Amino acid sequence: MPRSTGKSSPARRKGSFSSSQAEQKERMDSRSAGEECLTDEQCAIVDAARRGESFKVAAFAGTGKTTSLTEAARALLGKRVLYLVFNKAQQRAAQRRFAVLKKRQPQLTIESRTAHSIAWRLFGSKRYRGRLARDTHGASRAWVAYLLERNLVWGPTGEARSTAAWAVVDTVSAFLASAAEAIGSEHLPARAAERSDSILNAARALWSELDDAGAAALPVTHDVYLKAWQLSRPVLPWCDVVMYDEAQDATPAMLDVVTRQRNLQTIYVGDEHQQIYEFRGAVNALHSLQLPEYPLTRTWRFGERIAALANGILQAKGEARRLRPSAPRHDAVQSGFPQACDLVLARTNVGLVEQALRFTDRKAGFFIRGATDPETGFAANGFGELRGRLLAAHSLWKGRETHHPAFAAFESWGALKRAAEADGGEAFRPYVRLVEQYEARTPAVVSALRKSSVENESEADVVLSTVHRFKGEEARRVALADDYWEFASRRKEAERASLDEGEANIAYVAVTRAMEELWMGGARATLESSLERLGVYSSFGS
Repeated sequence: MPRSTGKSSPARRKGSFSSSQAEQKERMDSRSAGEECLTDEQCAIVDAARRGESFKVAAFAGTGKTTSLTEAARALLGKRVLYLVFNKAQQRAAQRRFAVLKKRQPQLTIESRTAHSIAWRLFGSKRYRGRLARDTHGASRAWVAYLLERNLVWGPTGEARSTAAWAVVDTVSAFLASAAEAIGSEHLPARAAERSDSILNAARALWSELDDAGAAALPVTHDVYLKAWQLSRPVLPWCDVVMYDEAQDATPAMLDVVTRQRNLQTIYVGDEHQQIYEFRGAVNALHSLQLPEYPLTRTWRFGERIAALANGILQAKGEARRLRPSAPRHDAVQSGFPQACDLVLARTNVGLVEQALRFTDRKAGFFIRGATDPETGFAANGFGELRGRLLAAHSLWKGRETHHPAFAAFESWGALKRAAEADGGEAFRPYVRLVEQYEARTPAVVSALRKSSVENESEADVVLSTVHRFKGEEARRVALADDYWEFASRRKEAERASLDEGEANIAYVAVTRAMEELWMGGARATLESSLERLGVYSSFGS
């Protein structure tokens, strides 16, 4: 089977990363329409789809999942197929592939949608028109204000009341992601344990207001109308088959809609080892579904050396199956940090800033990966977002107020720190740490970074991204930042090490983005220590 040559050239040139992304999409579309040379694993998936089976596919990194699903869709002629994807960018990419496929087979009936787009079209647009918030942070602030104005939360000080209000918002957010029909104690954040009854009562009052079609005061988020739609127990009468891509990242609410359907053939596809969105309420759908499973283990992305490192992480997690290169391919795992590379992957935004400073010192232009544009499928410039959040946190550190949407609800630096240290505060921790590190120099650091940040990916000498922002993609030469966390720990030397599955998944996603060269950087010691504690030896190259 032919395989895409990737997203960047071996010799790094400005513009090579972005332009080759477009070339890869063209190659993917072309291959999808005419691919007939399948592996035995892929043939088994296509045959199961043709037989009308409902099943799940465990698609390991770089193993031709897209080709497998496309060929399965071709085997379902005469059936109406709904292809569910995680986000708008994936929907656009699938639409491009299927448009090419339909030119060859006009009788093919397949529609690519996100769960949210279906929920909005069938339910949300009628019930919540005019109430949809522009952003989640803005909606959360409005919810907090509602709770405070209605005296639905209590505290001895204004700051204590605000903290309680945010605990209520977190409770409702957990409920929105769940399959539950009512808010319960399982949705409470750990910090609310001592005041569980009052927090639960306030959360139920808030949800009642949000769910009220006649209430125009409170804005709603995308997760609100999806939850309300899920609770209405909808049916999907216009399709015969549902293909659920990236199923490991599905929330219970999304999954519940599909699993409740009757007389539908369902195909769930994903990799449980790439589940890195638990903080958004995602569950490992593949593990929870009692269906026949078909594996995809032959990788087209990299060769034996990178596969050996990835397999070490899989072994540490207790996975019996192994990644196998589909054909001989030259690759390398290197120690240290390279002079030049296509991509640097950081675990956190703190690591991202540290890498940006590294390349600023080298006089190299960098592009920070932001959110993916749903229209083009390409990443937006993330420096502006990073800059705004860092300066907002610095304003609070200086004792000033800030109007940044994500930070405006905090009355003080202390309130921000407490929120960052509490459950659910992961989004704020990097900025607290960075401001504490640079203190009064924070604006100067931001100014220095701005000079080296380029507006477009095509102009960059190197692309900087967090692992979460680069999931599902690949690059020829990848370097890891210094901020990865260990995924094995033990309190006493004699004890068996415990596995942090979430961190192991992040490490697995990071190392499997590389096609030819993987530079371990400061992550080597962290990964090596974790594997050794879990009884796994892995070679990290030279």
